Amino acid sequence: MALDPHNENTANQWYDAWMANRRNPGPTSWCSFHREDHPTGEFGRKHKLLDPSCMRAYLEQGIIRDPKSPEGLEAARARRNALSRARYRTKREGVTRRCQVCEKDLPITAFRRRGKSADYPDTCAACHKASQPERQASYRRGYAQRPEVKERNKVRQRRARKNNPEAFLVKSWRERASEMGAEYEETPLEALYGLYGTECYICGHEAETGGPRRPERLEWDHLMPLARGGAHSLANLRPVHGRCNQVKQWRTPPEVVSLLERQGKPVPPSLRAVAEKFA
Repeated sequence: MALDPHNENTANQWYDAWMANRRNPGPTSWCSFHREDHPTGEFGRKHKLLDPSCMRAYLEQGIIRDPKSPEGLEAARARRNALSRARYRTKREGVTRRCQVCEKDLPITAFRRRGKSADYPDTCAACHKASQPERQASYRRGYAQRPEVKERNKVRQRRARKNNPEAFLVKSWRERASEMGAEYEETPLEALYGLYGTECYICGHEAETGGPRRPERLEWDHLMPLARGGAHSLANLRPVHGRCNQVKQWRTPPEVVSLLERQGKPVPPSLRAVAEKFA
């Protein structure tokens, strides 16, 4: 039995054979415009596939003028895609579908496909969005029941943090400012190094950069802590040792000066200068 694209019993087999011929064409190929077989040499190519219509079809429709010109071929493809989108929008007008969740007959535009070749889902976009919290909770429960996946992700995260610590530092700043509800300003590390260098503003000594986290390593401290209404900005950041940052904690520079004076410890000039400007 010959394959007929208009026959429901053989339409799928005909389409599969047509696509296979477009991938590995033989001496002739089917032209979707003229609806007949033409020599393969009359077709253009796009993404290693033969065009569905021959070049003569583009010439007859006035889409291109010179089939051998690359500019003309690109213009033909762009216009053909625009025509396809216009036909697709026309087909969707007046089409409705029933949502299985809210049980309402809605226009087809209220449903969101996951891909160009995928069919429309049975759930409208509004119901799908409303079910996101429950779906995410089920994903978290399934994730907690698979400790091997959790451990593998931790290893990947540690490796990525080791290979690119600066990117994770910027990410942690953004996340922490969002959690505290603080104002956030982009603070490139190059700008911070150019403004303040690597000298700890509390003890006045140079801090080490790079490597794993340790007491001597350079960190960036907020003069006014985010938890107390401070902003993440260039003016509110200063370089500091990890151990000095542990001493400061949630305090402001004037409060750190008062703490050192009560403990009878010397106050470094760099810290006193920052405290005076802060006040």
